[in-house]
Amino acid sequence: MQLYNKLKFFALTALLSLTMTIPVQAADEADNGHVITLSLTDAKQHLLEQNTDLKLLEISLDKLYYQLRTAKEELEELKDSQADYEDSVTGLKAQLANLENARAALIADQADPLTPSLPVEEYINSLINFDTQIARIKQSISSVTGSKNASFDAEDSLETGIGAIRNNIDSLKESEAITKEKLKYNLETVYLRILSLELEIDKKESTVSLARLAFLNETLKSSLGLTVETNVQNAEANYNTAQNSLDSLISQKEQLMNQLKVLMGYPISKPVKLADIPVKGISLPAYQEGLENALENGAEIKYRKMVYDNQKDYIEDLEYGYNSSEKEIRNEKDKLAEYKINLQEAKTNTENAYYNSYNNLMLLADSLRISENQLEHSKHQNDQNRRQYDLGIISKEELTVKEDAYLQAELSFNQKQYEYAIAVAAYYMAETGYLVN
Repeated sequence: MQLYNKLKFFALTALLSLTMTIPVQAADEADNGHVITLSLTDAKQHLLEQNTDLKLLEISLDKLYYQLRTAKEELEELKDSQADYEDSVTGLKAQLANLENARAALIADQADPLTPSLPVEEYINSLINFDTQIARIKQSISSVTGSKNASFDAEDSLETGIGAIRNNIDSLKESEAITKEKLKYNLETVYLRILSLELEIDKKESTVSLARLAFLNETLKSSLGLTVETNVQNAEANYNTAQNSLDSLISQKEQLMNQLKVLMGYPISKPVKLADIPVKGISLPAYQEGLENALENGAEIKYRKMVYDNQKDYIEDLEYGYNSSEKEIRNEKDKLAEYKINLQEAKTNTENAYYNSYNNLMLLADSLRISENQLEHSKHQNDQNRRQYDLGIISKEELTVKEDAYLQAELSFNQKQYEYAIAVAAYYMAETGYLVN
């Protein structure tokens, strides 16, 4: 009753000066010069520019591109060395042929009776010398040929590695695109929820004003002995309940605004104001048609399928491109089985998300039409109330209460529009196959 005792003394004065204007928070006025006003488009653009997750993905992509360039350079160097090996083998084979021809000529001359023969010891030493040189060249040919064959294995390995890097780049780019869409969706949802909460706060502020008016009225009556104390207590309880509800809504809005600031990389202390957005309707396709399109072209299904197909290609390269251990191939096949499960999960989740978002959007579209009809009816009733007031049939206080009903209907319709906009955003994500929680 402490609040009651304080207000009772000032009740008459307060009633004379009371208006239905909604107060503006002083903090907003004080910070007005520093407030950032954001449109949804600007907010999304800023988010994509500042988001840490996207920056980390860009760094990972840069690393992969560097690995790709390095691997390509190594491959070019390897191919150059293969050409050198080929030249070396050709030169060594020519030397071998010359030595073998020279040895054969020595033997032929030694056996020819018309040609003076060499002393036996010199002849034998010459043959040994030829055989030694021939053996060395054959060993060199074998060594160079082995190096050349090893370089071919290394080439297969490098080409497999390059293919894997390219697949990783494609996967990461697709992951980046999915991340961007999800970030924009999360931001849009929070943005719309804040706008909806602002309308709910407006509605509750109007309710608080009426509850305060009723409380002051009962307080005045009590001071004049025209009502009982219980009525004053009930009016005070209603006023306190409405005020607590308002405080809770304001707290929810602050939490959502902080969530939005964190998403965008703003400090929580930074004052931000959100611009209103037009709410547009969409034409839904036939359910089965939309579902088939989502399953065929859904972003995350395509991503999971790309990961699965890339893994299949990688295993084929391991099995046929160059020698790999059975353990390595088995591990990669285990990954392939996991990727297949992930692909099936993506298909199931896409179908469920599409079903839920499609039906939710249809329900909200119906609810929005009902709310619009209610608003039209409330506007018509409000016009009648004003005419009754002009004719002196109802009092100013009664008009104020009746006008609040029209205000509540208008704000409720606007809120329903934001709920519909959130549902549209959710349907877009499901239709294009982006899976969100």
